[in-house]
Amino acid sequence: MHVPPYGSTFSRAFLNFANLRAKAQTTPDMTVYVTGGGFWYSTSSGTTYVEFPGGSSPTITAPAAPNAKWVVVTLNPSGSVINIEGTPGTSPVLPSIPRGRFPIAAVYVTYDDTIITDDMIYDLRPFFEMPMTDHRDLQSTSASGCHPASSITFIPGASGLTSTDVQSAILELKILFDDLYTHAGTSGTSGSSGTSGADGTSGTSGTSGTSGTSGTDGTSGTSGTSGTSP
Repeated sequence: MHVPPYGSTFSRAFLNFANLRAKAQTTPDMTVYVTGGGFWYSTSSGTTYVEFPGGSSPTITAPAAPNAKWVVVTLNPSGSVINIEGTPGTSPVLPSIPRGRFPIAAVYVTYDDTIITDDMIYDLRPFFEMPMTDHRDLQSTSASGCHPASSITFIPGASGLTSTDVQSAILELKILFDDLYTHAGTSGTSGSSGTSGADGTSGTSGTSGTSGTSGTDGTSGTSGTSGTSP
């Protein structure tokens, strides 16, 4: 970091608003000059201080007749001046500012402008902005990449997993399922159904048998003779 920090002279005189201020060039042209200073930049790894020694913006081009346009002069996290071009029109609106840009000023340019003067430059430094520094600030945002699984806490509990974020838990589950699939046998094929048997024919009824004849009565036996006395 530069010693003293860029813009320190103004800060010591309580002229903090002089830091990172966009103004017309001493000899006006189609660029603006941004005074030295710095700003705090928050990322997933923490908050760092970005320094800017002072310098000119890229060249701003005038739109085609009969239009006007807004150009927002910004700084990026590397400390470089970047112009964000608005869409030309008869009633132009400010362009959207992408991630990683610190807005300095908006310049209103018409089709017949050949130099940029101070009355065309409007201060937009976010002194009263509440920046997003927490994942909860992105709640309900559907833009791609806003809610990475690696940033969502996972409590293993009784799951048997060891991961503490959703992304790692998904990878851990994939490894378990891949291992299970590798060691599991393939299922056997089902046998085909047998064919139904043919219906049997009905048998014929048997004829009734003839009745037998009655037997004859037996004859009576004859009585025995009486014995003689001695």
